[in-house]
Amino acid sequence: MGSSALRARPSLYHERTTCIQTFRGSLRTAPASGMEREPGVGAGKLRQEPDCTFTGAEYHDVRALTMNEKPLQVKTKTAIAKPAHEVFEAIVDPEKMSHYFISSGSGRMESDKTIHWVFDGGGAGLDVKVQRVERDRFVSFLWTASGVAARVEIEIVPNGSTTLVKVSESEWPADEKGIARCVEQTQGWTHFLCCMKAYLEHGINLRQSGTVH
Repeated sequence: MGSSALRARPSLYHERTTCIQTFRGSLRTAPASGMEREPGVGAGKLRQEPDCTFTGAEYHDVRALTMNEKPLQVKTKTAIAKPAHEVFEAIVDPEKMSHYFISSGSGRMESDKTIHWVFDGGGAGLDVKVQRVERDRFVSFLWTASGVAARVEIEIVPNGSTTLVKVSESEWPADEKGIARCVEQTQGWTHFLCCMKAYLEHGINLRQSGTVH
């Protein structure tokens, strides 16, 4: 990276890059990834740089490292102490989903069907193009929640006394806008899984408290 090294706090740097499907070690092995050496300080001592923004030449370095990489993808998962069928119904049934994610939906999720989800009392919402639904196992759909069209896959896996729910969303280009969208959607899907878990396991509607910012 040279003199225009990416200056970011390690926590932010890690957050912005963990959603990248393949970085081939480019950023992780850079000699100044989130840190800057103090003049005269030994190789093992680094000084944290307070600036956490990506601008100018620093952003140019990000583009140079990512422009030839694979598209970005969100992946997150959690275990829910309920049977797979109950988890599946909470995803495809809009009435159940309204207890933890949406305000309302125009219909049940079914293969090759377009439905409309509303997310607040003011009527704001978006269309969802359902691609494939496999009972108690899998749901996939297309939507534009991140500002561009992306594919979401939700896998439902029985795991002993619990059900593992895996969510992925893709894909965005490996550039600064793609990184921002990937980070935002990672936060959103983590919140989705937490809210669904609270609803199914404890009957609590966390959605009434708003989303995580």
